[in-house]
Amino acid sequence: MIFLFVLPVMAESINTSNGVITASSGKSWQAFPYWNGTIHTGAGDLNANGYEEIVVTSGAGMGPHVRIFNSEGRLVGQFAAYNQYFRGGVYLAVGDVNADGMAEIVTGAGVGGGPHVRVFNHRGEI
Repeated sequence: MIFLFVLPVMAESINTSNGVITASSGKSWQAFPYWNGTIHTGAGDLNANGYEEIVVTSGAGMGPHVRIFNSEGRLVGQFAAYNQYFRGGVYLAVGDVNADGMAEIVTGAGVGGGPHVRVFNHRGEI
């Protein structure tokens, strides 16, 4: 049995209907420019630097993109969770699943992706 604990984005406001993320500093950005579909979000300290990164995945209709931002909106990492042609969406959870002090990114394939769940570190490595 696997337990996942999703950490809330403490200082951020995220509107998943239009993809706009607003940081506590007031800075706003879109995770996927030119994409008006659904996104999924999570946050956690992925690299043990004491700050939570914001993880965003694309919903159905877009490629299996995972993007990682710092709290100021700077893109600090990105990777494909599944085959680049998969368009079923990527569900997301973020949490420390191996007790190493760093959060991992857990993805689940959306529609048509089968029962595929993957766990990645902040570099997109399984």
